[in-house]
Amino acid sequence: MLLAICLGAFVSHLTAGIVNIALPGLSATFQQDISLMQWIASGYLLVIAALLPMMGKWGDRFGSKRIHNIGYIIFGFSSLLTLFTETVYGLLVLRVIQAFGAAMFQATNIGLVSRYFPTESRGRALGFVSTAVALGALSGPMIGGLIMDWLNWHWLFLIHVPVLVIATFLAFRYIPTDSSGVVHTPDWVGGILFAVCIITFIFCISNGNAWGWTSRGILFTFALSLLAFVGLYYWVGRRVRRKREPFLNVSLFAKPAVSAGMFVGLATFVAVFATQVTLPFYLLGVRHFAPSQAGIMIMMYPVALGIMGPISGSLSDKHGSSKITMIGLISMSGALILLSFISKQTPVSLLGLSLLVLGAGMGMVTSPNYSLIMGSVDKSSLGAVGGMVALVRNLGLVLGTAMGISFLDYAFPGSISRWMVTKEAAYAPYVVSGLRTVFMMSLIFCLLGILFLGLALRRRLLQAP
Repeated sequence: MLLAICLGAFVSHLTAGIVNIALPGLSATFQQDISLMQWIASGYLLVIAALLPMMGKWGDRFGSKRIHNIGYIIFGFSSLLTLFTETVYGLLVLRVIQAFGAAMFQATNIGLVSRYFPTESRGRALGFVSTAVALGALSGPMIGGLIMDWLNWHWLFLIHVPVLVIATFLAFRYIPTDSSGVVHTPDWVGGILFAVCIITFIFCISNGNAWGWTSRGILFTFALSLLAFVGLYYWVGRRVRRKREPFLNVSLFAKPAVSAGMFVGLATFVAVFATQVTLPFYLLGVRHFAPSQAGIMIMMYPVALGIMGPISGSLSDKHGSSKITMIGLISMSGALILLSFISKQTPVSLLGLSLLVLGAGMGMVTSPNYSLIMGSVDKSSLGAVGGMVALVRNLGLVLGTAMGISFLDYAFPGSISRWMVTKEAAYAPYVVSGLRTVFMMSLIFCLLGILFLGLALRRRLLQAP
């Protein structure tokens, strides 16, 4: 069962990395502008983010196994159909269908692990899931580059199909069938408001840098997102007053472990992805590393995370999730403090050590934090909370990426993409200064995570009998 779930987690992050690295090649293949091709990647993430809470609730309503496994089927068939498309618009439609399937199994996989693994081994199992995520993220760019160099572009969307076939067989064979939950009237209004809010917000964050943060398009989209958020807030309150099940069960966040765990998850993913997306500018542009050397350096983070994930999960089972999560946050903060003093002469060994500590710290945060959250809710809400955990992860990815690039661009005079071609030495100090700002921002997020977790632990202790 765990292998079936981990293979799905691996595939969903593998495909995201494969497509991201292949966008320039796909743009040349279809002879389309990169701004249109970008939607093959960002549209996939937007649809997943919008659907995750709904899919989590569907898991609670119809059975997590059913929703999870149907997601595998939808993802697999939409992948096979890319073999027959020759237009970018057909590919975009199939990516949306892929995202629908991916949202189904991403929203339910953590809930399934939390439901069927006993408390004494839950953390270790969740550690293997986080390792699968790290391995998918690690393998995606490398495999995508090889496919674009040696194979037809269709293989970008077919390479994972054999893995998914195995995962689907194992999932139907070994995941136990869970009973359906209580029937509630679907909150379609809440679902639509949430989808509009999250899609427009992520769109603003992702495109604000390119369009201009004060441009009419960005301001209008942000206003629409804010309006949808206000509407959702009042609509959820109205549903609660009428004793109807809302689209987002905000009462779950009243538990300190859930609210703090969600914030810790968001903060750490923002910090990590802001670091990961900006560090290549330093390695390639300032230190003049070869792409292969830069790739090896950046790989230290996911390798350390992949190794530490199951270990920290086992430790959390023995010593408590909150303790290991706190140690992980402190480790990440230490690594970001080291990176905040980066310069043109920073030793390579210190860079490598910082990334290893950052990855190990993230490994100590991810699975114990999942265990902390999922162990604090009733089994009837595991699907809904699991969907929110996956949503937080995707939000952290998008926010961290957009914020990292924005801080770097703000510190750089002119176009940083053009500078990456010329790599004039006179502009290197601006890149270093921007990176320090990014790492300091990431450090602040980690410190806020420590603060929120500490307050939640203190509150929980005070409430204890």
